[in-house]
Amino acid sequence: MNGLFLILSLIVIGYIYYSLDYVEKHSKSELTAHQSYYKSAVFGFSVFIISLFITLPFFYLLNWVVYDDKVNLLNNIEKLPNFNVVWVFNFFVSLGILFIYILIRYFWLFKGVNRKNKNEIYAIALTNPIDRLINNSAFLNADKFSEKLIMLSMSDKKVYIGFVFNDKNIFERFLNGQSEFVFCPIYSGYRHKDTQEVIITTDYRDEDLEKDQEENLKFQIILSRKNILTATRVDIDTLLDFTDKEDYSLSSLVEIYNKNYPVLITMKNKNLYIGYLVSDLGVFSRMSEIDFLLIDLKFHMIYEKDTLTLSQYYDYSINVDDIFINLNFKEVESIFYRTNPEDVWKDNERINPEMLKNMFNYKLLDFSGKS
Repeated sequence: MNGLFLILSLIVIGYIYYSLDYVEKHSKSELTAHQSYYKSAVFGFSVFIISLFITLPFFYLLNWVVYDDKVNLLNNIEKLPNFNVVWVFNFFVSLGILFIYILIRYFWLFKGVNRKNKNEIYAIALTNPIDRLINNSAFLNADKFSEKLIMLSMSDKKVYIGFVFNDKNIFERFLNGQSEFVFCPIYSGYRHKDTQEVIITTDYRDEDLEKDQEENLKFQIILSRKNILTATRVDIDTLLDFTDKEDYSLSSLVEIYNKNYPVLITMKNKNLYIGYLVSDLGVFSRMSEIDFLLIDLKFHMIYEKDTLTLSQYYDYSINVDDIFINLNFKEVESIFYRTNPEDVWKDNERINPEMLKNMFNYKLLDFSGKS
């Protein structure tokens, strides 16, 4: 029974340390239950031994311990006070040593650190690399926005690129066994099952992403830390150079078709067509599979001697059948689209071709080689 009390006291001392120490309590969350018990017991044993070196001289001064040099060590041990006395005394001395150590360690670790800055505190406390990335993504200042962006690859092959919502209690919840956190995506997609390439399928960006971060918080998803396979800090421009742009552009074309956005298609022969996509592009898996684009034509313009002229105009006010044209996709030079399709060209006033062209301010594809 005495041995059981001793073992339990060692575990309790270790548990108190790993629960109160700001660094160790985060590293302990990665351990299994058995590993936590063993680590707590080893630490508790170390503190208990140190306390013995303090209490035994104290016992000697009180004449609770008498060393007889005429007998061997084992016989002297038999003359020690009752186990319960030694155990209780050492237990409280161990607790005193423990609290003093934790206080000294706390002030030493966080010397010169702004304790109101969560990022600085967690930068010292966190040991898991994924947690460190989550910390930077959530708590770095807004002026370091590019450093907040991370890419998370999940166990279901999905990929999310964005930043972690700055929830102040995120790591405390992780310590309590919860794994969910809020993520604000800028892009999302998946990894190709064979090549593991990152394929972007959805773009959540606003026009002025860095200047209006609050606006981008409207897109939020709940992710589980347990399902994260890999995490890395990313630069958006560099990332898009390594992702499959064909599939990203294809998914954007499908989205434009589904939302019925008007498009401006410039051909290599300097013909420009404005209308709506009719072809169901969802049947294709890659851009290279597309041969023709079927367009519900509204305008046909052409460059003549570097001057844009309106060649053909379909009047919305006339209730007749639509005009369709099939464009050779290999001859397409660029595709622009407009997300706010108010039909200003419905007016009966004279149409200005340059004004009409400039209405399309979102570039989807550009094969011309121009930036």
